[in-house]
Amino acid sequence: MAVIVTLAHERAWPGAPERVADVRAWTLSCLPPGCPRADDVALVVSELAANAVLHSASGTVGGRFTLRAEVEPGSTSEAGAVALTCTDQGPALVPAARGEGEYQRGLTLVRELADAYEVTITEGCRAAWCRLDWPVVTGTSQGPHMTAQQVSGPAHPPHKITAQGAHTAAHAPRNPGAQPRRSEEGGR
Repeated sequence: MAVIVTLAHERAWPGAPERVADVRAWTLSCLPPGCPRADDVALVVSELAANAVLHSASGTVGGRFTLRAEVEPGSTSEAGAVALTCTDQGPALVPAARGEGEYQRGLTLVRELADAYEVTITEGCRAAWCRLDWPVVTGTSQGPHMTAQQVSGPAHPPHKITAQGAHTAAHAPRNPGAQPRRSEEGGR
């Protein structure tokens, strides 16, 4: 039985739109060098952070949100994955203004790119969790920065935030055990 190495990274961010690029750069720095899903991770984490800022109380004065990245780097014999959890301060008191047809486009993108996705909402917070998997990594080495935060165990235990009246919307993997889809044109 192989031991799965998980590198856990977590950071709190001010709920300001200009911080989304910082969140994206930080998250990408948590991934192993040459991660084949780095572009997908960048898109997904940008959407999760933007939603926290624009559509939750985290975007109000003094608001904050937290991003957690749990990385299974993978190797030449093991597939890898990253589990991202963006926790904000719950729904905003005043809904964000949206144009015609703009509702949940970003979350649709997250659901399409992620191999698993779920949102948990309680009275005081909302946690959006997703996992992106990648196949065996060849020809790359892990940087020394990755060994400082190693812990053993699964990348993401069953994810639930429990509180009275909690609502969970879960999206199971499209095809468990399948490799990520690839586009011939470099995009999805």
